[in-house]
Amino acid sequence: MGFDKGEKKAIMLFEDHIEAFSELLGPYRKRKGERGISYYFENYSQYSWTKISCMSNKKLLSNTYFIDFTFVMDDLDLGADFKAKLVFTGAIKMTGVKLKAGGGDQRVVEALNANRPFMEELLKCSKEVDFYSMTFEYNAHIRQMKVVITPYNGGYLWIKFPPVFYPMRFSGEEIYHLCQLLNLLGKTFRDEEMNHEKTADSKMQKKMEARS
Repeated sequence: MGFDKGEKKAIMLFEDHIEAFSELLGPYRKRKGERGISYYFENYSQYSWTKISCMSNKKLLSNTYFIDFTFVMDDLDLGADFKAKLVFTGAIKMTGVKLKAGGGDQRVVEALNANRPFMEELLKCSKEVDFYSMTFEYNAHIRQMKVVITPYNGGYLWIKFPPVFYPMRFSGEEIYHLCQLLNLLGKTFRDEEMNHEKTADSKMQKKMEARS
């Protein structure tokens, strides 16, 4: 009975968060899969769609439920595959953020790190929302950008014996900053696509001039 209660409490908290996000992101559709429940927000942005999922890590004496955001941009031309993750700088207090390349072409990663307004906004958001991880992966073959964002808050800890329920609820400010982050990512990657197209056009023009 206690087990059912813990599971229900986690789902109720997750659904409360979804309703709060829907006030900023708009309508959603729900889908239940093998790994948990997901909600898809597809209409809030001209750039992308976002999936918010409730995942779980179940152990003998405790269950941990957490939320992750999968931000996806389709039909995006950035040239070549790459992977990266967000890392934080500063020994005691966070003083900066940067993207650390994890494979593939590093040119877009370098361009993003050199994009001062983008990195300043990422730092600002990281100070408002405590992130466990943020990973970036671009697949050039299917022209898709995927960013997976996992904050510390938004989840639920259930210790079974003795029964303790610890909700890690998002604040209104955290929800606002997460939605702002999604829009920031969309705008930034569209800008990078335009930069890539300009570079490609310039190279093509130079080749044509060299042949003439």
